[in-house]
Amino acid sequence: DHDDLKALMDFLEIPKAHVAGFSMGSGIVVNFVLEYPENSLSLIPVGPWVCGFNSPSLNEFTRDFGQIPSIIEEGGTNATAEKFIELPLFKSHISTEDVKEQIQLIAKDYTFLHFLGEGPTRIEPDAVNMLDQVKVPTLIITSEYDVNACLEVADLLDEKIANSEKVSIPDATHFMMMDKPEEFNAAIIKFIEGLK
Repeated sequence: DHDDLKALMDFLEIPKAHVAGFSMGSGIVVNFVLEYPENSLSLIPVGPWVCGFNSPSLNEFTRDFGQIPSIIEEGGTNATAEKFIELPLFKSHISTEDVKEQIQLIAKDYTFLHFLGEGPTRIEPDAVNMLDQVKVPTLIITSEYDVNACLEVADLLDEKIANSEKVSIPDATHFMMMDKPEEFNAAIIKFIEGLK
């Protein structure tokens, strides 16, 4: 996936960018910065993830994922999208009906193929072992009620990446950009403007 991002930037003739990713997508942008530092202005992992991380909290977070392949095979993408957000790990992070509707729309546009073993391409060694090689300015965004595993990753990124800062959006869940869009956007704008 980080190679796909590079190909897209090349196609759009974007030589450098501030790269941001949410949840699993934050693992992709961490990989991108490690593989293509010359194309990265900054790194912004949100509800952060990094490939190779493991902990009891992660195992708790992913324990319900095992049922997703059978849901895909039985009902297709739409059925998977509806059941995905009903999993305990996500249901507890949906703050309003509006947020639930937004997540369902996004999920219905997603293939869920990585649950069938076609997941994101990883770099070798895993990024979790290379975080000290991230040299671009980094803004780690988490939230007061983020997933426990993501809170752990946020601390790890902040500890291992030399030029990093961490912010936590108060009174927000894993879907912080939907819960508190103004605060979320303001944090990113402040960070990027501070780099000029």
